Amino acid sequence: MRIIMRLISLVLVIGGIALLAYGLITNSDLQESIGNKIANVIAGKTDDEKRAIGMAIGGGALALIGIGLFFVGGKSQKKGRKR
Repeated sequence: MRIIMRLISLVLVIGGIALLAYGLITNSDLQESIGNKIANVIAGKTDDEKRAIGMAIGGGALALIGIGLFFVGGKSQKKGRKR
C-alpha cells in the first residue's frame, strides 16, 4: 500500500509541475501578443489569460499535494499493544 501511495504522489508532483510550467509559459506568451495587449486595454484580462493563470495555480497546488502525500501519506500508524 505504501508503494502505491508513493507512486500516486509522484504522478501528482510530475503532473503538477508540468501543468504549472505549461500555465506559466502560456501566460508569458499571451502577455507578449499584440492582440492580447489591445484586448487588455478594452476589456481587462482575457479568458485565455485567466485559464493560463488557473492552470499555473492548479499545477502548483497539485505539486504541493503530491509532495505532502509523498512524505506524510506513506506512513501508516500501527497501534501496538503495550505489555
